[in-house]
Amino acid sequence: LTVGRAAAPSRGFAISTSSRLEPTRTVWEPMAGAAKKAKPSAKATAAGRGKPAKAAESKKAPSKTGAKAKKAPAKKAPARKAATKKAPTKKELLEGRPKLNSKKALLTAPTRPPNSYALFVKSTAPPAGITQSSNIAERSRAYAEQWKQLGDAQKHRLENEVHKLRAEYEDTLRKWWSTADPELVALENQRRRRQRGSKAILLKDPFAPKRPLSAYVAFAKAHVDRNKGAAGSNGIGAMSALMKEAGAQWKRMAEADKAPF
Repeated sequence: LTVGRAAAPSRGFAISTSSRLEPTRTVWEPMAGAAKKAKPSAKATAAGRGKPAKAAESKKAPSKTGAKAKKAPAKKAPARKAATKKAPTKKELLEGRPKLNSKKALLTAPTRPPNSYALFVKSTAPPAGITQSSNIAERSRAYAEQWKQLGDAQKHRLENEVHKLRAEYEDTLRKWWSTADPELVALENQRRRRQRGSKAILLKDPFAPKRPLSAYVAFAKAHVDRNKGAAGSNGIGAMSALMKEAGAQWKRMAEADKAPF
């Protein structure tokens, strides 16, 4: 009889029909997966021996609880080389746009001296009855009445003083224009145009060379000088009539007659 598998030992014996028991080959062997014990892994062996296991996982970031994460310092941009500034030109220094909006003059020419009547008003005490509270009309009428009553000797004395002041003014003005900067004069004229528009009084050099007259203007001037006495009057109407006559005569003239002018 053959012994059953469950009751058979690891090394079984075959029982034959004969009375003799003989050892034979193993007729049953347990399954390799059940009989053989699984070998422990390298990690388990290392853990059992107390050695730290080599972690293939990446390190975890430190927790931010209780402390703020340190910020990486910002990288400073490389310092640029300071550009060499060019010295401002004379025109840039003069043409300051805020100066054009200023009410203060950039330069002031010498003041023209007053005439004889203005000098009289300036050098005479206020007439009787005129106070600081009097208006301009009252003051003008009072000075005009006092000027009419002034003697010829006093008027002549005032006129001589005015001539002296004008001679000094001409010398001062000539020196001033000889040293005045043309660019600054042009800038001051721009400021005056911006402030007053077409009513602006511009700075003009009276000693600068004047442009020559055109042919027609030279002829008209000669015509007026030649017929001025015959007109009988020096008023605006007489001058206007002479200019109209000169224009009509210029149109009728031949080219040969215009050539000298």
